[in-house]
Amino acid sequence: EWAEYIWCEWLLKNAEWYAANKKPYQRLVVRMHRMELSRSHGEHMNMANVDAVIAVSPLFFERLLERYPNIPRYKARMIPNYVRFDEYKTEWHLDRLYTLGMIGILPSRKGLRRALEILHTLHSTDQRFRLEVFGRRPEELPWIARDAQEMDYFRECEQFIKENGLTEAVNF
Repeated sequence: EWAEYIWCEWLLKNAEWYAANKKPYQRLVVRMHRMELSRSHGEHMNMANVDAVIAVSPLFFERLLERYPNIPRYKARMIPNYVRFDEYKTEWHLDRLYTLGMIGILPSRKGLRRALEILHTLHSTDQRFRLEVFGRRPEELPWIARDAQEMDYFRECEQFIKENGLTEAVNF
């Protein structure tokens, strides 16, 4: 009732629900990621109640329009991901030479297992190598936690970490 703008970070069931239930005085914006292209949500979204759908790159802008013919082109927008360089710490530390980083591991398609394999290879030659993982864990997002195939993948990743002595080298 109180919101003037509604932001749906995912083009999933949440966006469908808000498109069906928002008030006439509210504006609805939905942000679509690659992951949604393989999900069964959005095809029947009430586009009359959606003000804009945002894609994060030129490629996914085109894929958005291909995948969802119900989304009129004039409601599609592209706002690329970015890094605020002025907020990025740039002090030099020797640790930087031995630190791998991943921003987001969900869903499995992002390749945490491959990052762990690379870390294992590097860590075998020099114990200073480590992996910093930023973002949510699979059990924190219900749509991942309910997906048995996704959860099997992340359990295998955890097992890989333990079996290869990487527990201290991986930081979530």
